[in-house]
Amino acid sequence: MTSPISAAQLEQSRRDAQRLVKSSKLPAYAARDQIAQAKGFKNWSVYAKQVDNKQPKRPRRPSAHKRYYLHGDLEGDELYRCRECDVISGPAHFAAPHRTDHAERALVAIDRFYTRAKDAAPTDYRPVGAVNLFTAEMALLIEARKARKASESPFYRWFCQQDLRNDPIGDLAQEVKHDKLFPVEASLLKAQAYLENERWVSGRVLEVLQEAWTEFSASKK
Repeated sequence: MTSPISAAQLEQSRRDAQRLVKSSKLPAYAARDQIAQAKGFKNWSVYAKQVDNKQPKRPRRPSAHKRYYLHGDLEGDELYRCRECDVISGPAHFAAPHRTDHAERALVAIDRFYTRAKDAAPTDYRPVGAVNLFTAEMALLIEARKARKASESPFYRWFCQQDLRNDPIGDLAQEVKHDKLFPVEASLLKAQAYLENERWVSGRVLEVLQEAWTEFSASKK
């Protein structure tokens, strides 16, 4: 007897079929049948009938809203959404190399999702307390960000505020502000050593850094 499939597995198969349509130019119905046959079923219709209708139904929401899954959100029984690959998969999938750190990607997605929700009436929703595979890692990342913020030197804070200037100091400030490895607690010597040894900058860039330090020092007198 064929084991029932979950709604999440069926949705993943639909996505696989959509990708097959794009890559092979097959008609949509043929792509769906091919996916179903690869799973041992005669066609898509037979496969789709295997969905377990006894699964707990989610509360109905207004038709204008739909459940949105962020990177790492639980979407089925031990199945999680990978937004980078656009798949629903088990934890083992996330052990393979990806372009972005998973916790970083999930945290950025959460920040954007809830910021957007504040700015306008959202068409998507995410339940309070939604389970995410990277909750523990995100907590560590948040603590690391707080520690980095707390260690910022007065010079670093002043320098980042110069990023809108239309001059070499402003150009360098933009780069420093977005450099996640820049020593934020840096004195002038530490900043020079980082730019010279880790970023291999030119002598002119070091001169601009010195000019910024001189201007910062003068502003504090």
